[in-house]
Amino acid sequence: MIMPQTANRTFLRDQVYIAIRDAIADGVLEPGERLREDEIVEWLGSSRASIRDALARLSDQGLVEMVPNQFTRVAPVDRDDVLQSLVTQFVFFRIAISEGVPGLTDEHRAELQRLIDVVTTSVAEGGRPSVYISGLGAYMRVLARAAGNEMLLHYIDQSGPLVSRVLSIPGTSVDLDRLNGYAVDVHEAVLAGETDRAVTLLREFAAATVGDLE
Repeated sequence: MIMPQTANRTFLRDQVYIAIRDAIADGVLEPGERLREDEIVEWLGSSRASIRDALARLSDQGLVEMVPNQFTRVAPVDRDDVLQSLVTQFVFFRIAISEGVPGLTDEHRAELQRLIDVVTTSVAEGGRPSVYISGLGAYMRVLARAAGNEMLLHYIDQSGPLVSRVLSIPGTSVDLDRLNGYAVDVHEAVLAGETDRAVTLLREFAAATVGDLE
C-alpha cells in the first residue's frame, strides 16, 4: 500500500475516515488495493479502533470491501454504480436548492461563498479531485441545513462518498475548469435568491457532468 505523503499525527475518528476516503477518491489508494491496519496506523498515527470504525463506514458506503479473516481492500470502481450515484446526488442538489434558497441567512450565504471559493481555487491550482467533490457536497449540506431537512442531509452524506470516485473511473477525462463554471453560475443564482434559475442551471451542470463521463 503506497501511503499519501501528508498526515497530521493527531487524528480524530472523523478525520481518519476523511483521510482514507479522500485517498480512495484521489486514486492514491487504488481499486483492489489491500488496506492493512499496521500500514494505516503508521500513515495516520491513529488508534486501531478509529481505523476499524472508518473502514466499517467506508464499507457501508461501498468504497471498501471487507471479508472477515481474509482481506480488507479498496472496492473496485463500478462505472454504472458511480454514475447512478452521481445522478442521484444532482437530484438531492435540486431539492436542496428548491427548499434551501428561500431560507438562506447571511451566515449561510457567507459559508456558501467560502465553499465555492475553495472549490474554484482548487480547480485553478490543479488540486485534488476530492477537494472539488467534497466541496460541492459541503455546499449542498449548507443548503439542506437552510431548508431544515435532516433527511436530505442524511441522504447526501450516504451517497456522497461513492460519488467521490467519479473522477477515478478508468479512462475518465473531465474538464474540471469547465464544470466548475457551471457550479459558479448555480452559486450566483443561489445567492441572488433566484431559485428557478438556479435549478435550471443545475440541470445544465448535471447534463454536462454526466455527459463527460458517459
